[in-house]
Amino acid sequence: MKKVLCLVLSLSLLILFASCQKETEKPDNKADISSSADMGIVNEAEYRLGDDASSIYKELKENAEKSESSQENYVDLIKNDDYSTIVTPSVHYVYNKNEKTVSRIVVLGKVYDYETGTDLASVKSSQEKFGNKGEEVDLTDKESRFFSGNENCTYLKFEFDNANVIFAFEDNALFGASLIAK
Repeated sequence: MKKVLCLVLSLSLLILFASCQKETEKPDNKADISSSADMGIVNEAEYRLGDDASSIYKELKENAEKSESSQENYVDLIKNDDYSTIVTPSVHYVYNKNEKTVSRIVVLGKVYDYETGTDLASVKSSQEKFGNKGEEVDLTDKESRFFSGNENCTYLKFEFDNANVIFAFEDNALFGASLIAK
């Protein structure tokens, strides 16, 4: 009799715990990019929109000279007619020569916590959960240059109050993004 009573109590507890369990949705661990974009921040970049370009270049060069690994801390300055780019292995800081502050940050590789290779639909749907509507756009040749001249790419653009974010996909696989000041 005691065994039957214990069995009934055990089954009752099991049913009680099972009925109390909530069905939880698996989080995708992706953040709302709108606040970061409006603050001029890309998680994977050390500097932000509006920072002084000459200070960034100087600091990056000093760090590269102190480093034993020249590949990880590679820094170059590419000057064009109307803008210049501070180039590192995974982040490019673009600035207008007249303004001297960063107006665009290009990240190649993992960006806004999206791994390289993430498909366009996943980025778009995870941002829609935050009310961020992305639109596939065509970029001009000048715009696509910031993504190292990759042709035949698909671009997903999100517009925010202070900045725009453009994710770049090649063969439906994320390879980078650009944060652009308005």
